[in-house]
Amino acid sequence: MARRINAAGLSLIKQWEGLKTTAYKKASRQRHIRMSQAF
Repeated sequence: MARRINAAGLSLIKQWEGLKTTAYKKASRQRHIRMSQAF
């Protein structure tokens, strides 16, 4: 059985649907740069 979503809920889903955070990627890249400079 499919759940029904009201207009406000659908609006919230659409708001976050394409969100891409870069905090993890930046932290990973900085760590990689630091490690490569150490060698």
